[in-house]
Amino acid sequence: MVCSDKAIAFLHKLEQCGEDAEFWRSLCPGLHSDDPESQHFARENQFRYLEGDEELATRGDELRRRLLDDGFFKINSGELKWAADVKQLATAVTTLVEASLPASAILMYDEPWIMAAQLRQLVFAVSGNELMMDWNAFYVRATSRSSKSSSSSSSAAAGWPPHRDRGTDQAAVDGFRQDGTARYTTFWIALSDATPESSCLMVVPKQHDPGYAAGDKAGSPLTAIFRTPEAFQHIRAVPVAAGGLVAFTHRLLHWGSDADPEAPEPRVAIAFAASDPKFAPPYFSTAKLPLPPLSLRLALIAGQTLAYCQNENYINHR
Repeated sequence: MVCSDKAIAFLHKLEQCGEDAEFWRSLCPGLHSDDPESQHFARENQFRYLEGDEELATRGDELRRRLLDDGFFKINSGELKWAADVKQLATAVTTLVEASLPASAILMYDEPWIMAAQLRQLVFAVSGNELMMDWNAFYVRATSRSSKSSSSSSSAAAGWPPHRDRGTDQAAVDGFRQDGTARYTTFWIALSDATPESSCLMVVPKQHDPGYAAGDKAGSPLTAIFRTPEAFQHIRAVPVAAGGLVAFTHRLLHWGSDADPEAPEPRVAIAFAASDPKFAPPYFSTAKLPLPPLSLRLALIAGQTLAYCQNENYINHR
């Protein structure tokens, strides 16, 4: 693997910062890092999709059908009552990026882990999967038209280009259960408003993608999908306000749109992946959840930096 200079710089910066909770608290004083109270808070604030709430159970069934039929679904801002202040998290990610750290360094704080713990029952109810810690955070901001360079070495003007989270033909063969449910799903949460101006997710729904379940046969999904001019009309923009969520399977073709230089704020998001452990095992023991030690969080961030260092816009931008 050949890593970019930016990836190497991020690793050196992470090494300098280390696992000292006091350092991370001083950098983003509105957040918590390795706070003893956070463990209890994470366990007590789950969304109760599996504990007898009839309304939530019905909603979970609806979302599960949409994931099965379309390959994705959206939950609007306000429906999920997060225990963390998502806009405060967006501000913290901006602070980290301006300090030349990767956006995923937000995982040194407790709040993202509390949010992931809140999602556990929803994740299982709609997908049958379990959190597996292939997690990232993303920061997208276009360079202003009056500036020739970005204000931050860690920002980018667009999300990742079109891709599947698991793009091999083998992932199509092995990645679905007999009932058609996907064995790998991503739960993407907007921490700031994700709009066509600031950059939002763009998707091709399952029913318009011939390689979604059949595999791409070593070809390009773009060539297979966009055979006619009319096929481009199947692209769906998925804007979502801060606090909203987009869930999608490993086979959904998706990308992040280009950001307008006039967008009023960056697009900041965090994504939690979940899987069937037999398809994609967790990155570390789930016994360490809901809040793993800072040493393990730091190792995860460094590992994600290496894993995604060859992406076109690098790790921060999806």
